[in-house]
Amino acid sequence: MENTANNQYVPGKEINLDKQEDVNFWTSKFGIPAEGLTSAIKAAGSNIAETVEEWFSKNKSSK
Repeated sequence: MENTANNQYVPGKEINLDKQEDVNFWTSKFGIPAEGLTSAIKAAGSNIAETVEEWFSKNKSSK
């Protein structure tokens, strides 16, 4: 989803690995490569952004 007011990408509630905009946003936010994002989603057991972010906060060394 793109915020047309300032052309910034605003992601949805789910991380969609098939959308390059999502991958770019979340890998930048978490400071990880795309493979790390895929692994985090698998480890968190969900592609819900909030769940993945929570997983990262509990597993800081997994970045």
